Amino acid sequence: MSVHEHPQTQEVARGSPTNARPRRRSVAIALGVGGAIAAFVGAFILLGRDNSSIQFGWADPVPATDVDAGWGYGLLIVGTISLVIAAILAVRDRRAHAASAATAPVEPPN
Repeated sequence: MSVHEHPQTQEVARGSPTNARPRRRSVAIALGVGGAIAAFVGAFILLGRDNSSIQFGWADPVPATDVDAGWGYGLLIVGTISLVIAAILAVRDRRAHAASAATAPVEPPN
């Protein structure tokens, strides 16, 4: 059986959900990293002491107590939601990959 006749190759060639797998993984990674950073900054704003400061890139440092608590709560909530969505996507991707691997035809060795 050639590669082009194999059922899994035909599914990929037709545009099956397996084509979207790398895209979903990239989205899950981006949501996870962005959510972790947002949650950390939000917690830092809320729990920062009087002598702690926040600096983004080239901007001047700002004392954590000068930042409105709404920003801290907002970043913490959005970061947590992003982390939960990333975890759901990762588990869903792993289950879909395991299911497709379990149903894949096994060819005898030559």
